Amino acid sequence: MLRKTITLLTYLFLCVPAFAFNLSIPKPLESGLSISIYDTSTNHYIYQYQSSFPRMIASNMKILTSYMALDTLGSGYTFDTILVANSLATDQGILHGDIGLIGGGDPSLTSGDLSAMFNMLHSKNVRTIDGDVIIDNTIFSGKVSSTERNPNYFAEYSVNPDGLIVDGNMSSITFNKNGKKLQTTIYPFDKSAVLHVRLTKNKYADCQYHGGDNLKLRYTSSGNLDISGSMPEVCLGYSYYFNLLQPASYDLIMVQDALAQNNIQLTGKVRFAHISENDFYPIKIVHQSLPLSQLLITMNFYSNNLYAKTLFMTTALHYTMQNSIDYTQAVMYFMQDVNRHFQTKSMVAQNGSGLSRSEVLTTDEMATILLQIYHSPYYHTILDSLPSPGYYGTLYKSFPQFKDKLRVKTGTLGDAKNYSGYYMNNGKVYIVTFMLNTSLYAPGVTSLYNTLVENALLQLN
Repeated sequence: MLRKTITLLTYLFLCVPAFAFNLSIPKPLESGLSISIYDTSTNHYIYQYQSSFPRMIASNMKILTSYMALDTLGSGYTFDTILVANSLATDQGILHGDIGLIGGGDPSLTSGDLSAMFNMLHSKNVRTIDGDVIIDNTIFSGKVSSTERNPNYFAEYSVNPDGLIVDGNMSSITFNKNGKKLQTTIYPFDKSAVLHVRLTKNKYADCQYHGGDNLKLRYTSSGNLDISGSMPEVCLGYSYYFNLLQPASYDLIMVQDALAQNNIQLTGKVRFAHISENDFYPIKIVHQSLPLSQLLITMNFYSNNLYAKTLFMTTALHYTMQNSIDYTQAVMYFMQDVNRHFQTKSMVAQNGSGLSRSEVLTTDEMATILLQIYHSPYYHTILDSLPSPGYYGTLYKSFPQFKDKLRVKTGTLGDAKNYSGYYMNNGKVYIVTFMLNTSLYAPGVTSLYNTLVENALLQLN
């Protein structure tokens, strides 16, 4: 009898986890919450709650997009923007013929980069282009679909990938006082559009981050822009950024500005067409983006949706080994590649950014993906790109006590708030994924949720 008792106690002891994980789930969170926590040192889950329920993953989707891009393109991949010409300038500085500007889809290209390319053209004694500037932005076609609940088409996240995107396609709006009158400056902007501004004052004064939150923008049927809402007087002079123009209209203005900044005259016009860089010689000027490993830091730290949507399209493009791709093809090929790497029953890719109600996973599926990344050559590249408390990014002000321990991708929609990534402590690495799909506008929900996440992480110390 004593031997049986000892054997039974030994068996029970071996079945008890290294520590008892205890979480109290607040009632307002119960139905919409899923949690998976996995210990990579023991290869076992130490906590699961409704972990087989598919949830909207929001920007946690960027973790998959990061992996797929690294695996297909490589960490050193760069987006190339190319300026080409089919002749050299004469001694008088005249370049006879057209020049071509071939966009490679670079989501990080700035107006400064574009001006620098034309400056290099100027350095080759080009003072006059006796022809046209032809922009080739045909690498991507079709509008990338998003299904967020309350879309704002003027917001940064609504910008779609394009062959040539400059400054993220964002126009600045600045309000100043000119005597008693309000002066509005927008750049770049369609000069043919009429601007109507009707603003009232408010007292909200977080000018840098939220001063423009109460602005309402609307294009009228005649193409004019109405701006209404409220603005704190102390925020006058700040610039706020909105997606006001189609990329082609934006590109047209940026190219004209780059020519003017470098004192290059154009006898023809700026137009759009498909061209091949092989058709132009002997001038070829190439601007390369930062390598993919660095772009991922911007994408994940700041949850940049344009970067994610562009990588979604670019990964599919390179998977097909074609020269261009449309959105419908991209969805098909991206999903083929996802299914080749991961066994997920829930995933339906829509745009790679998480601006979607159909991009869903269970927390167990997300944990499995994070585990596969952990054992992959891309682990440290992806880990370094994930937000951490106390550093600039989407986790800057959250969970300060876990600085340098917690690296997670945040994901937020109007009814989704998620954290997925890694928690590191005393040489151990835990995979953590928390997903809450419920209205975040209900009183106290966000606070209850963050407290629950904090309590879970404290038990990993």
